[in-house]
Amino acid sequence: MLDGDIPDMTLIESFQSNNPKTDPHYSSKIGVFRASLAEFLKKCPVGLPAFSFLVSQWDEFSSIFIKNLDTYLSGFAFHKAKREVAEAELKIADEFSKIIIDITGKLLGIPISLAAVIAIAKSTSILESLMVVTGLGLATLIFSGTVGNQQRQLQRIIHAKNVVFNALEGKQEIYPDDLKTVITEMKDGLDKNESKLKWLLRLFRLLSWSPFIVGAVVFYFIFG
Repeated sequence: MLDGDIPDMTLIESFQSNNPKTDPHYSSKIGVFRASLAEFLKKCPVGLPAFSFLVSQWDEFSSIFIKNLDTYLSGFAFHKAKREVAEAELKIADEFSKIIIDITGKLLGIPISLAAVIAIAKSTSILESLMVVTGLGLATLIFSGTVGNQQRQLQRIIHAKNVVFNALEGKQEIYPDDLKTVITEMKDGLDKNESKLKWLLRLFRLLSWSPFIVGAVVFYFIFG
C-alpha cells in the first residue's frame, strides 16, 4: 500500500468538515457510505486483505459512493416534490370547496324570496306590493353581491394556483416522468373544477336576480 499512489482523500475530509447539526443528510450520507463499502468489497479477490483492496481501488469506490449518493438525493428530492404537489392539490381543492360551502347557505334565501311573490299576487294595495318588490330588490342586491364576492375570491385562488403551477412547471425538466404525469393530471383535474365552479357562480348570480325579476313582472301585470 505504501508503494502505491496516495488516494484522493477529499471524500473522507468532506465527512470531517460537514456538521451533523447543520447537514440534514449527514447521517444518510454515512449510511450510503457503509452500503457502498459493503457493495464494493464484494469484488475483493479471495486472499487479498479488504483494506488493501479498498486503498488500491479507492477511485472506483469513490465513483460507486457518489453514484449511490446521487441516487439517494434524487429520490429524496422526488419524494419531497411529490409531497409538495399533493399538498398543493389538497389546499387548492379545499379552497374551491369552501367557496361553494360558504355560498350555498346564503342562496337558500332565493326560494324564500320567491315565495314573497305570492304576497304581491294576493295583495290589494299597490303600496304594500311595492314594498314587497322593493324588499325583493334589496334581497337580490345582497344575493348578487355575495356571489360577486365569491367570484372575486375564486379569481384570487386561481391566481394562487397559477403561481404554484408556474413554480412546479419551472422545475419540470428535472422531474422524473411519473412526477410529470402526476403534475399534469393534477392540473387537468383542478382546471376542470375551476371551470365548473365558474359556471356555477355565473348560474347562481343569474338566479339571484330571479326573485326581483319575477316580483317586478307580477307587480306590473297586476298594477301596471
